[in-house]
Amino acid sequence: MRSRSWDLAAVLALAAAAAAAVVVGTGGSVLRLALTLPLVFFLPGYALSSALFPQRALRSEETLLLSLGLSLALAVAGGFILNLTSFGLQSSTWTVLLGGITVAAGGGALVRRARNGADGEAAPRFHLDVGQALSLGLAVVLVLAALGVARASAAQQAQPGFTQLWLVPSGGEKVNLQLGVRSEEPAVTTYRVQLKVGDRVVKEWPSIKLEPNASWQATTALSPAPPQDATLEALLYRSDQPGAVYRHVELAPPARTG
Repeated sequence: MRSRSWDLAAVLALAAAAAAAVVVGTGGSVLRLALTLPLVFFLPGYALSSALFPQRALRSEETLLLSLGLSLALAVAGGFILNLTSFGLQSSTWTVLLGGITVAAGGGALVRRARNGADGEAAPRFHLDVGQALSLGLAVVLVLAALGVARASAAQQAQPGFTQLWLVPSGGEKVNLQLGVRSEEPAVTTYRVQLKVGDRVVKEWPSIKLEPNASWQATTALSPAPPQDATLEALLYRSDQPGAVYRHVELAPPARTG
């Protein structure tokens, strides 16, 4: 690689650094943001435009605008594709995808420059007129505003994860019931469980704290036995929403033992 390909070397190095910072989690949030913003707004588009035009036929301002447009298009298309896969749309997968596109396109640009003898050519001078500068600034502001709105909307959405609740008869001469809770929530969650016969609460577990992927079970015997036509119901509440039923299951009378 000759000295005139320093631009692609810098692009590849920044893309690798951004992917490593997000995947490994190194550095603070400010450093990761400083590395990932170019990966969204500039690096993939610049690498791709360099591969498409290895002899640098475009002026610098055209290269800048094309890099911005291609990068944003790749970011949007990549996020849509990731959302359809089992990997999901996450910061790590998105960063790896954009970094991979940048590395692949940058490598292709290096090869094409070498084949076309474009390494030694002088880069064109950079110049933006007032209208182009205003258009570029407006585009950047609009994209930043869109990202801010998307981030705020995502923060207001329900957290991923779910909780299982079950109520089954465990056999025996009495009315024995087995209750269970399994947490697949992303963080430690505290629950409250009630067991009802008809409209009456007959048993309550006020505080059940579960780690992610952890389970809780309890077996209880109802004495005296409830009426044969009574419906048994288990209600699950979360501590962050104590007044809202999060999960509930019913055990109809024909399914009971006793």
